[in-house]
Amino acid sequence: MANKRTVGRVLAKKVPLHKSRSDCLHTITAVIVVKGTIVSIGHNRKLRPSVYNQHTIHAEIDALNTVKPGTDLSKAEIYVSRFNPKGRPLLAEPCEKCKQAIERAGIQRVYYTVQSNELNWQVL
Repeated sequence: MANKRTVGRVLAKKVPLHKSRSDCLHTITAVIVVKGTIVSIGHNRKLRPSVYNQHTIHAEIDALNTVKPGTDLSKAEIYVSRFNPKGRPLLAEPCEKCKQAIERAGIQRVYYTVQSNELNWQVL
């Protein structure tokens, strides 16, 4: 299992990079980690033109879609985060469809931010 504090610091540094790419009201970032190495980063964004009547892609799905083919995710972890404009963590629990996609990909551990004055992770 990756060190949650280390990944949390890396994730917090990655969020501003992805915030500028997200055109959604709430910026959410998902980071997939295998044996302590980040293998994919995804963020939520609007789809243009709308694909299959879905208007946005969730960060978790974006991260899963950008994993290099052939990557073994059986020992992977996914970290999902959401921060307010002041940098405080907000609840980022994956929706049911994202939970199902994560499970199908074989990822065993899911961490997500909770609303707090400091970076805390909840485990699914």
